[in-house]
Amino acid sequence: MAIPFKYNRRSLLIRRVSNSMTVGAIAIVVGVFVAGMAIVGGLDSAIKDSSSPDNMILIGRGADSEANSFITLDQLDALKFLPAIKRDGAGNPLVSPELTEQVFMPAGDTLDNLPIRGVLPVSAQIHEKVRIIAGRMFAPGLNEIIIGKLILNQYPRLFIGGGPESWQDAFGKW
Repeated sequence: MAIPFKYNRRSLLIRRVSNSMTVGAIAIVVGVFVAGMAIVGGLDSAIKDSSSPDNMILIGRGADSEANSFITLDQLDALKFLPAIKRDGAGNPLVSPELTEQVFMPAGDTLDNLPIRGVLPVSAQIHEKVRIIAGRMFAPGLNEIIIGKLILNQYPRLFIGGGPESWQDAFGKW
């Protein structure tokens, strides 16, 4: 025998507080779940947009990030010749040892902590999504840098073709 609809409706009206708390608890659980999934989706999208399935980042033993990783030149030379390393048309390994640093960038009355990355010219072949939209690729051995367009817009003392004086003035003397 089924419970009459009239009884269910009356029960909802009599137990308003407990029913409201149940609905609120369910709404909070759903909200937290949606927020968590949004974070996962955002991280997944950021990783897919900024990486390539052919690239890998190697960090030294015991390091928890690129910033405090250290790989010796002997280790790098050994890693270059692993079979999993991609090669260019001439058979040279596509390996770019990169140095990450944090510099202080003047931004008005404050200093911004700006991450920078030292690369070799081969990095243009490795980081396929990086495009130079103005200026040219840096020449090895010269005091030249490549900056992103968002950084260029954020720090007005940086400008394309400014040479070492402008970026040393903007970044400070190292």
